[in-house]
Amino acid sequence: MAETAALLIDHVLPKIPYRQWVLTFPFKLRYLMASRPKITTDFLKITINAISSHLRRKAKEEYGIKKGRAGAVTMIQRFGSFINLSPHFHIIMTQGVYSKNSEQFNRVDVPTDSDVIAVLDRIDKKIKTYLEKNGYKDDYSNEQYAENPLMEQVVGASVQSKIGLGRATGRGVRKIICPENIRIHKGTSGKKRCASLAGFTLHADVAVEGRQQDRMEKLLRYILRPSVSHERFSFTQDQQVLYKLKRPFDDGTTYVKFTQLELMETLAALVPPPRANLIRFHGVFAPNCKIRKNIIPRSVEKKDQGVNPKDKSEHDRPYRLSWAELLKRVFKIDVEICPKCKGKMKIIACIQDPGVIRKILTHLKLASDPPVLAPAIQFSLDFEQ
Repeated sequence: MAETAALLIDHVLPKIPYRQWVLTFPFKLRYLMASRPKITTDFLKITINAISSHLRRKAKEEYGIKKGRAGAVTMIQRFGSFINLSPHFHIIMTQGVYSKNSEQFNRVDVPTDSDVIAVLDRIDKKIKTYLEKNGYKDDYSNEQYAENPLMEQVVGASVQSKIGLGRATGRGVRKIICPENIRIHKGTSGKKRCASLAGFTLHADVAVEGRQQDRMEKLLRYILRPSVSHERFSFTQDQQVLYKLKRPFDDGTTYVKFTQLELMETLAALVPPPRANLIRFHGVFAPNCKIRKNIIPRSVEKKDQGVNPKDKSEHDRPYRLSWAELLKRVFKIDVEICPKCKGKMKIIACIQDPGVIRKILTHLKLASDPPVLAPAIQFSLDFEQ
């Protein structure tokens, strides 16, 4: 999560303005997307083309640019608030276009509410045309799990926030409602740059300026977050699992409740199909784009060494970031700086002898014994439950 966000900031996204476009889908399409990577890819192409067309039209109106090229990075999320299966797109799109075969970026005006509605209407029509052309009308049956009907049942139930196995088959996920969290439902009508149509929802109100690198990295870490947070899990007295929602729903729903088997079923549905890439690059950020190498960020170290940054290969970027660099990027803790003199520190030894480690910790008046580990929770699964 943090490492991928850092690599996107340092080696992919130039310092220009961006806007996040979030598209969610009707329930009847989520099952197809969850199990068939090709359909997800085709839906994403339709979405990117619709947003890019809007940007090109804006650029033509404002600058007279006929064939502008936008760029985007898409993160495909597969989970919803209930830890349910809900494939949707988070698209980081340039707030403008590059001139054809040029490194010049042209920023366009912020989209209006009517612009977002027009883009969503185009997406809706294109997807309906795609489904009809490929034989999907009202029947969205799937053959992906033909050899594993049990998984088909689990995936189908998770899309609807229901239980797929056991005695509770077909029952909705249990909710814990806290009356003090009940709010008046406002829907999407009061939100800026947000539109809903035929089960689709498109939101485009989050924007980041080119100079706001910290804010962009924070947004990317949020989009790339895992499907569940361990800190929000807890057990009831009868050893059932509670999962606290990040934000209570308008009806006061604050927790969802699972048996341990139901939780395993829910998590299994979130696993993507094999070879399904969840991060995609489009337009000027696509690997085969001719101008990509001229607009993506370059290493500061190469510039300091007098090397032309355009001669730097993308493969020179680090495969992994060090733990020290990640601590600095995420928590603003620089372990390589001396807390007393603020000088640069370096690793001089790696001590592994327990006796030496204990002496050092004792001298520093720190605890020399490791914390006591709690025993693992043991339980048996009743598959007839």
